[in-house]
Amino acid sequence: HRIVHGGEYFSDSVKVDDDVVRKVEELAEEDFKQDQIFACIKATQKEAKARGKMLYMPLRIATTGIMHGPDLAASMELLGKDKLFPYLKDHVKT
Repeated sequence: HRIVHGGEYFSDSVKVDDDVVRKVEELAEEDFKQDQIFACIKATQKEAKARGKMLYMPLRIATTGIMHGPDLAASMELLGKDKLFPYLKDHVKT
């Protein structure tokens, strides 16, 4: 699991696990668009009962390697499934 903690944003450890990856990965190639990716992340947030940045920041770090940047779902769409998932899976350990 990718654990992110400390700094000004995280007072507790936050885990980004396979559930987030699985939900987004299940999107068909033609549905791999910003709004659908966002919906998958929001569904995971609701299921995990996680506050916004407590899910988005670790996911952004696992996806892009940085804490701040453009919209996460847009970044994921731009990366595309072929580039995103090998990188993301490499950073989310089970």
